[in-house]
Amino acid sequence: MTYTYNLRVGPLQVKTPGITYQDLGKTLKIRTKNVESTVAAVADIAKAASYDDVPTLMSLDGNYLLKSEVSARKIITTVQTMLDINALQFKGNRKHGVSVLVGEPLPFTFANELKEAGAISLIPKISHHGFDTCVDVNQEFFKHDGVWPSFLVDNNTRHTSSTNYSIPLTKRQQEIADLIMQRGLSNKQIARHCNISESAVKLHIGIVLKKYGIQNRSQIGIAMK
Repeated sequence: MTYTYNLRVGPLQVKTPGITYQDLGKTLKIRTKNVESTVAAVADIAKAASYDDVPTLMSLDGNYLLKSEVSARKIITTVQTMLDINALQFKGNRKHGVSVLVGEPLPFTFANELKEAGAISLIPKISHHGFDTCVDVNQEFFKHDGVWPSFLVDNNTRHTSSTNYSIPLTKRQQEIADLIMQRGLSNKQIARHCNISESAVKLHIGIVLKKYGIQNRSQIGIAMK
C-alpha cells in the first residue's frame, strides 16, 4: 500500500528542540496534517473537496483511546467507514488505513482489541520514543503494510478502563480458567479433575484465550484480574 497523506489526531507534544511532526512527514516523503481531536478529524474528512484531500492513513492517539468513554472499536470503525465512503465518492482506488500512535506502552489486551477493530499498526510517538525510532518504525510499516513493535505493548497489564466489561464465560470455561490461575494445573490434570478429555480442555482454553484476546494460558491470570 502507498501512503501519500497522513492525518494525525491528537495534541502535538514533540519535546525534542527543532524537531516537528512536519519534519517526520518530510523525511518519510508523505503529506502530513495534525488536528486536535477525533471530531475535528471526522469534520476534516467530511469536507474533502477532492480525492487528494482524503487521507490514505489516519493516525489515532492510542493513549487517548485507552481512556476514552467511547470504545476504541467504535472510533476506529467510524473513521475507517468515513475514509471508505469519501474514497468511493471520488471514485478513488487507494486503500485507506488506521494506525495507532503510542506513547506509554498499551496493555496487551487493549492492543489486541485495536488490531481486531481494524488498526493496521502501532506507531511510536516522537515525544516518547524519539525522532529516529519513529522514522525507523514508520519505514518498516510502509514496507510491510503493518507493524506491531513489542516495545509498545505491555504484556503484564490488561485493559481496565471504564469502558471495559466482564467477559462472559460458561461454567466449564470459568472452572478451567480458575484451575489454571489458582492451582496451575496442566491440561492433563484438568482433564482428570473435570472428568473430560484432554482435547475438550484444549478446546475450552482456546475459547477463553480468544474471548480475552490473549495468546497463551500463562496470560489468563493477568487478563481475568
